[in-house]
Amino acid sequence: MRYITSLDPSSLNSSFLPDLLTQARRRIPTLQRSSPAFFLVPLLVSTTLGHAHQWVPHIYAFATSELPSPPPHSTTAPLREAAPLPKDETNPHRLVVRYMKEALAKSSCIIGAPRAIEALLELDKVVPVEAKDDSFVREELDQSRSNQERAEIGMKGISTVYQKDIVGIFNMMDPYLKDIRWFAQNITYGTYLAPHADKTPETSPDPFDQDSTLLSILTLSTIVPQRTPREILWHLRGAIRRGIPREQVRSLHEEIEVVCRACGVDNVREGISTVDDVDKQAEEQ
Repeated sequence: MRYITSLDPSSLNSSFLPDLLTQARRRIPTLQRSSPAFFLVPLLVSTTLGHAHQWVPHIYAFATSELPSPPPHSTTAPLREAAPLPKDETNPHRLVVRYMKEALAKSSCIIGAPRAIEALLELDKVVPVEAKDDSFVREELDQSRSNQERAEIGMKGISTVYQKDIVGIFNMMDPYLKDIRWFAQNITYGTYLAPHADKTPETSPDPFDQDSTLLSILTLSTIVPQRTPREILWHLRGAIRRGIPREQVRSLHEEIEVVCRACGVDNVREGISTVDDVDKQAEEQ
């Protein structure tokens, strides 16, 4: 894999990034018409590879470019008691921000908090006040969730990706990797990736629960750039299990490689498993 020096920020003022994002909108597979996948993939790949400070403003501008103008912010309007659930959000600009915020919050357990925080702060700089999102997705974790509940929710979330295979993976970890096993269940899934796996999409404050494919889009967009062979194979398989058709998983994997190349990282899939290495799954019957 060849690493290239960082992109010249001035190049982002030309047609390079808008063209890339336009192509991503066309090529990234989605099962839902209003899916945010077209901006989440470049957001997550660029943040994983350290380009958030250059890319985030352009990604936000592109993601909202075809939306109607947000309603004007009123300094006299009463504060909202609580952010509406994602399904009830009436401001499409704020919903875009919510998806971007939650994608970066989830990604921090995969790519590291510093890069996620950098991207979140860059996002906050460019979001106008009328599109600011004050949702607190994990508020319940502070209020009423016991450790046992968190473990159960984590197992429910992790099982949507690994199904019965998680038993063998956890058995492999148990002798010498008990901390990693605990983190995977309680923190990675129970707190970051699937904090409301026990809720229905209608009652969950997590926007990712509105579309079962988004979690796989997030995990692949953050682990493929890191070239972690086992995790990539597991999550290619998990994407099929979470409802993405095999050929769309292939297209997603290829598009992640395109964005990696634009970030200066070539051949990210070289020598790494592809969807062709995934056995036929029950969901494909």
